Amino acid sequence: MINIEQQIAPLRSAVHIGGADFLDLLIHGKSFADKPHLVPGVQAMLEELAWWTRALKQARSVDMRASEAA
Repeated sequence: MINIEQQIAPLRSAVHIGGADFLDLLIHGKSFADKPHLVPGVQAMLEELAWWTRALKQARSVDMRASEAA
């Protein structure tokens, strides 16, 4: 319910960082470059986020123009 009030669009894609990967990144100082298996998830999530950004920007622009005309 909180996400709806904040007008957050749902993303189906996500980056799932397992325990071993998380520990490597956090404690052992590894970088995401050391974890190439995470790249497809990151790319999918960012592409989906970009799509929602464009779609919502256009939709909100139309809503604003409609409000101003009324």
